[in-house]
Amino acid sequence: MARAMVTELSSGTRLPARTSELGLNGCYIDTLELFPVGTLVQLRILKDNGVFETSGKVLYCHPGIGMGIVFVDSTPDQRGVLAGWVTELAAQCEPTS
Repeated sequence: MARAMVTELSSGTRLPARTSELGLNGCYIDTLELFPVGTLVQLRILKDNGVFETSGKVLYCHPGIGMGIVFVDSTPDQRGVLAGWVTELAAQCEPTS
C-alpha cells in the first residue's frame, strides 16, 4: 500500500517497512524485523505525494511478518492527511455496478 519508516524512540533504530492495512487509529506494518510489544515509535508513511507522521505504540507482533501499531498524539493536520487516504481507500473498495 505505502512505504513506511518506523523509528524506535528510545534508541533511534529505524526499520524500513510498508503498510498493508491502514485505519484512522492505527496500521499494520509488513517488516521482517520487529520491535517488542509496547515499544514507542515514530512512524512516517509515504503515499503518492503525501506524508503522514505520528508517534505510535506497537500493539502486537507476528514474527517474520509484521506488527500492529496504534497512532498516538497525531496532530490535526496529520489526521486530515490520514482521513483523506482512508476515504480514498474506502472508495476503491466499493463495488461497482
